[in-house]
Amino acid sequence: MSTIDDVGSHAKATFEYPTLQDAFLAAAQAAVASFGRPVTGVLYTQAGRRFVSTSLPVKMLVSMARRDSAGKKEDPGLHRNRPLEPTHVKAISEYLRNEQHYLLPPVMLNATSPLQTFVVKTTVPTSPCFFVLPPDEYLFVTDGQHRLEALKQALVDRPELANDSIGVTIVEESDIYKVHQDFFDAAQVMPLAKSLLVEFDGREPMNWLTREVCSNAHLLHGRVEKIGTTVGKNSLMLFTTNQVKQGILQLLVGDWTMYALAMQKQAHQMLAPAKDLWKSRIIAFLDEFTLHNSQWRAVSERPLDSGLTTDIPGMREKYLNFSGGGLLVLCGVGHSILEKEVSSDGTLSNQQKQVIEHLAALDWSRKGELWKGYLVGPQGNITPHKNHIALAVAKAKAHLGLALSAKEEALRQRASAGELVPSS
Repeated sequence: MSTIDDVGSHAKATFEYPTLQDAFLAAAQAAVASFGRPVTGVLYTQAGRRFVSTSLPVKMLVSMARRDSAGKKEDPGLHRNRPLEPTHVKAISEYLRNEQHYLLPPVMLNATSPLQTFVVKTTVPTSPCFFVLPPDEYLFVTDGQHRLEALKQALVDRPELANDSIGVTIVEESDIYKVHQDFFDAAQVMPLAKSLLVEFDGREPMNWLTREVCSNAHLLHGRVEKIGTTVGKNSLMLFTTNQVKQGILQLLVGDWTMYALAMQKQAHQMLAPAKDLWKSRIIAFLDEFTLHNSQWRAVSERPLDSGLTTDIPGMREKYLNFSGGGLLVLCGVGHSILEKEVSSDGTLSNQQKQVIEHLAALDWSRKGELWKGYLVGPQGNITPHKNHIALAVAKAKAHLGLALSAKEEALRQRASAGELVPSS
């Protein structure tokens, strides 16, 4: 066991004690001598370096952790942190202001000098410990500068955040080049696939609605690929969650030629006052189409858990409405049907049901005349370009006697003049 007199000359050593109380008393003695404070944590090593994990009160952390951000025109190699991005800070601070059940990942700090650390003797790789948090504030941010700046801003409107704590990992590192490498290594995060975003980010309205529709529409329940980005050729799944999400966007907005962000914005505006109503309307539309479309009905009557088989791969090869592009066409027409009448409980009118029945009775095979020569090529290949989808919606609407928008009329005229690029 080491004494406090040893700490000055052997600060990087690990001082072992038989009990937590002994370790705390030694840490408290060291803290008094250096005007610091003892903090509890867990000590472990990684690639030969010592790390300490703990949590600190938000108020303490934002006041003591120092960031060394490069300016926009400064050499980033001379600073510990990349330039601060105000838009990123703003996004996080807005999240903290508005989300009661927020979650912030731990931040990583680097100590430019060794920490005085007092551990309980143990045979396992991690050790409970107390370390002395120094008064001279030499802890710099390695990863998390935007979170800390956002916390500072959010505290103005939500001062109660100061009572919370945030996880902290401290690594002893004085070499600025290794600090840069630590930041890069900590940032090696694989972005979530779009389908997984739907599953994991239920706060986003379109993701929530997509999950609800996938769970409650008769055809889709148990038939949606929730992990992969595509549906395999021999898969018994029908669509990915992202394909269903895009279809729902079509049902809400009805103009696939719009930019994606514009569609999302318009959809959010529509969902904000009536999220549950739209859920009921969309499920009712899909269930009504399933009832009258022989292919979809055959699938819905044989759910996976029934043990009955359905030739999904064969239907996928033959029918447009078993593809993501076909779903967009179906939902684009559905938008015109749903926008005609809006019930207070999300049910469909008799007139809407009649139009959906006619929609379901269209020739949805890849050889159907409505799709040939642009959306579906001579070999049955689908090319779901934006204009191809929009033209297919316009042709289907005209066939059903639904009014076309000015944009759809113009698109039909361009197609008649041969201006649209045909599918290969």
